[in-house]
Amino acid sequence: MKFLTSIIVLISFHLSVNAQNIEIKNASWFDGQKFQKRKLFIKEGLFTFAQPDTVHKQIDLQGKFILPAYGEAHTHNLSNNYGIDYLIEQYLNEGILYIQVLGGSHKGRLDVRNKILQSKLQVSYSNGGITCTLGHPYTIYEPLAMGIYNSSERKRRKEEIRDSRLVENDAYWFFDSIEDVDNKWDQLLITKPDVIKIMLLFADRYDSLYNNTNKLGDKGLSPSVAKYVVQKAKAHNLRVFAHVETAFDFRTALNIGVDVVAHLPGYSWNGDDKTLINYTLSNQDLLNAKKNNVSIVTTASISKNYANIRVDDKLVFNQERFNKVIEYQKELIKRIIKYKVNLSVGSDVYSKTLFEEVNYLKEHNILNNLQIINSICVVNPKLIFPYRKIGEINEGYEANFVVLDSNPLVNINSLKNIQDLYFKGSSIKM
Repeated sequence: MKFLTSIIVLISFHLSVNAQNIEIKNASWFDGQKFQKRKLFIKEGLFTFAQPDTVHKQIDLQGKFILPAYGEAHTHNLSNNYGIDYLIEQYLNEGILYIQVLGGSHKGRLDVRNKILQSKLQVSYSNGGITCTLGHPYTIYEPLAMGIYNSSERKRRKEEIRDSRLVENDAYWFFDSIEDVDNKWDQLLITKPDVIKIMLLFADRYDSLYNNTNKLGDKGLSPSVAKYVVQKAKAHNLRVFAHVETAFDFRTALNIGVDVVAHLPGYSWNGDDKTLINYTLSNQDLLNAKKNNVSIVTTASISKNYANIRVDDKLVFNQERFNKVIEYQKELIKRIIKYKVNLSVGSDVYSKTLFEEVNYLKEHNILNNLQIINSICVVNPKLIFPYRKIGEINEGYEANFVVLDSNPLVNINSLKNIQDLYFKGSSIKM
């Protein structure tokens, strides 16, 4: 009875807060291009420009700046209990409300569900990735399930890892044939993924990679199986995100009808001129992406882990190679913007947040301030939750916003200086 009473009290409180009519005073708000001053109100948790008959509360922001709450388009955080309290606090304090988790496990998601709900973070999950036998991300999640946490031990216990299946059909799914898809699809749906994530890695060499059972990780679905997975997903109104490595993978993703490409092709390029052609997209590729309304997520900052050369049988970071990678990213992203392909910003860095990527894009002059703001405030939220009215300060949109003390168009670093974070008109910053 006490539990039921508590639930009723919480619901009543939630309804009473959202029922308040609020006036936001003395604020400059972002309209997609600039900041402007205009009367702004919140009614039943939604923005409105029309003054309600009764205003229950005024929020005087004393000249501060407000933007739509931020979105992170690619992470693996929040998929289990590891660091969960720290990460929730970090996201809230950085104004990151919407989060797309593209990997992890259904079990891990259930373990953190209550904490996510209590935090008010808005999280979309793919659950486990879909790949071929021994394909990516098997070599990430299976060793972790076995208690193997470092690369030297992974190498030493390679045979043991190859035979283990502790988190199959949870953190990863092996679909080697159309029959596999049909046999396991209902089981996958039981895990209630918000989106589907498929793996395309060097798909033009699928047969040789698949048949090499000594090769663990750097392979994914065959194009034909990937196409069938997309068809099954669309039949259940599930959007599909695709991990890609190469330009061929990118073209395959477009041809089979994915919704989002979760990486820039070549995010793992090591800067070797001889292999650049494998990752280079044509202008026609980008026109096709625009035509098909496919979004691309940056994940550019992880490239610094791959710009290596081999010295005495060891991989060593090489600045010259890294400089080439940065120039490649600049040129590609410039063309993505030119052809008006939806560009989202995502980090894909464990235990880090969106700002790992934001800092990288700004440091290397890959995006300007306005482009960064639009990506994280407008494009990302709409990508993560396309059926909600979010990502704008506009009539009838959810009143989910951050408060800054200075103009991020002038100083991009102010994006992290969050004064407050609001969800449906209520402050939730920790």
